[in-house]
Amino acid sequence: KNYADGLEGLDLLLGQEKDTALKPVKGNEKFRSLKREALLLIGRLPPEGLESYRLQFGAIADKTLKSALAAGDPEQLTTVVRRYFHTTAGYQAALLLARHHLDHGRPLAAAQLLQSLCEAVPARELIGPQMLSLAALSWHRAGHTQRAAELL
Repeated sequence: KNYADGLEGLDLLLGQEKDTALKPVKGNEKFRSLKREALLLIGRLPPEGLESYRLQFGAIADKTLKSALAAGDPEQLTTVVRRYFHTTAGYQAALLLARHHLDHGRPLAAAQLLQSLCEAVPARELIGPQMLSLAALSWHRAGHTQRAAELL
């Protein structure tokens, strides 16, 4: 239950410029991203662990998001999403980045980001129905009409 130390290590990993592929394990022959696994671990924390994460990294995520918005820089939004996804700023950055992708003709990239948001229960509570309708629109524009219909 010493979340602070573990989260510090995961943040160091997420802050690295390069990612590492994890070797497949028996029964699952796919290579996996180490950073993606770190984000999944954070997302699976119990409520007190997620609260610790948000207290520890929420302020820096907010600051990074504000900087990205001031600069109008989608790459900085991507940084917030990749490093601080499970914070309020991370959810907001993901939604903004998804809208950016959709507006610039990349509906599949938008749909995948929105799918991650839809799967994050707190994001669903924070952002609400607009996220689901935007996800459905993205899947539809990407040619995945069945997925769009399922969301609606």
